[in-house]
Amino acid sequence: TSTLPLVVISSTNQGPMAWASILWSAMAVGQRLVSNLLFLAPPSVTWQQLSEVLGWQFLAMSGRGLDDQQLAMLRDRFVVNIIRYR
Repeated sequence: TSTLPLVVISSTNQGPMAWASILWSAMAVGQRLVSNLLFLAPPSVTWQQLSEVLGWQFLAMSGRGLDDQQLAMLRDRFVVNIIRYR
């Protein structure tokens, strides 16, 4: 069977975090999921996987995906910040 993630929010300012939770859940499809362990101990994803999901999200929301230059800018921000704060 297949299930879709459901996130309940009480204010519109929680929308972006709700979408982030749904995207994170969607990226993990095909990996072993056990209850909420996905959010307690998130699996590692490659930049390739994350960039695909970001591209799909932008395409779904705006009708236009991200080009290589935009993805490179996001990669530099995400990867550099993650390395810097470890």
